[in-house]
Amino acid sequence: MDEWADAHPGLLPVQGMRAGDHAFLGHDDDEADRDALVTCTRTGPARGGKVIVFAAPQLDPEPRILHADDSVRIAGEADHATREPFVTALRDALGRAAGSRLLVDLVSLRFLGVRCALYLIDLIGLVDHGRRIAGAFGHGGAEVRRGAAQAVLLRRPGSGGVRRLTLTEVVREW
Repeated sequence: MDEWADAHPGLLPVQGMRAGDHAFLGHDDDEADRDALVTCTRTGPARGGKVIVFAAPQLDPEPRILHADDSVRIAGEADHATREPFVTALRDALGRAAGSRLLVDLVSLRFLGVRCALYLIDLIGLVDHGRRIAGAFGHGGAEVRRGAAQAVLLRRPGSGGVRRLTLTEVVREW
């Protein structure tokens, strides 16, 4: 064992763990949490281990929304509880980007619910088919940047049928 472990007899360093031992891991920021989570959930099963992940409950489920000229970045969660702010952010962005192509950045979105994915596709589709949404008539379409987790969710309900919607997968380096 190392000096630190000897000073804390109730704790065990990760390298000293054996089958049947349990561990808890927490960080002060989401980025560090995400990196550790991906490492554990990929390497554990690859080595024959079993991994159960319990997500921490979010005290503030509101999505974080950042608007720029022709783009909107949405981070956090887009689910039943946060659907209204998510849809409002998309409508506002479509209204501001009238006449130009909108960039919707979902790379930092931890969770995208099915209903929110459908709203995204429908809102772009309505503009795509010439129906007016909040001043967005004549809109130049939209590019949605998203991670791998959202790929299937956005493709299954028919995003491929919306001709001015481009889905771009952003791969994060771990």
